[in-house]
Formats: sequence, C-alpha cells, structure tokens
Amino acid sequence: MASKYGYITLAELELFASEDYSAIDATELADAKVDAKITAAEELINGYVDTVSAFTGTIPDAVIVATKMIAARLIYKWMREQGMELSKDALLEEAKALIDDDVQNLLSEYKLDSLVTVWWE
Repeated sequence: MASKYGYITLAELELFASEDYSAIDATELADAKVDAKITAAEELINGYVDTVSAFTGTIPDAVIVATKMIAARLIYKWMREQGMELSKDALLEEAKALIDDDVQNLLSEYKLDSLVTVWWE
C-alpha cells in the first residue's frame, strides 16, 4: 500500500525521520498504518492550501518537506499517546503544531487565497 496522493513514500519519511517504524512496533507501525499517517498529512496539506485537487505530476519540494514534517509529527503524537518512549528530538517535534510557522512558510505560495490575491494584484 502507498499513501493516497503519493507526495512522499514511506522510505522517504523513514529517511527524513531517521526511524525504521516497523522496527519500533511491527504491528502498530506496519507499513500500511504509516502510509495512513502519510495520507492524513497529505489531506491536511490539501485542506490547508484549499487546493481544488491534489498536487499532481512533479510534487513541489515545499509540499514534500511539509508532508514529511506533518507525517512525522502525526506518528510521534500517536507513539506518545501509546506510551512509547521517544527521543528528546522526537518529543520536541511531537510537541509542535501540525501546521506550525515552518510548515506555513513552506505552503504559503500554494494557498488558494494567496494565489487569488496575486492574480488580482
């Protein structure tokens, strides 16, 4: 299984997070469950930018990085809720909002309302 929109792969997320999720918990962090978290991150991005449809073709680098950041946070939040031990870096990342200033900056040029503003100016 892969994520719904294919912005990133599970392997790309694991490299970004320096984690092997199935080694942490082979059942609860199995590939399909991590892919579901990636899909949730993709859907959150689509909703945030209010895109008419999902990004297709070559996915912009900013969207790729934002997807990785959000998906990792979703996984860390889930792990913490389950009482799993997290590294200091993972705890710091988990504590951040899913869409923080960094993610907002990455996605700002793709927000539909900012595109409309630019078009009208």
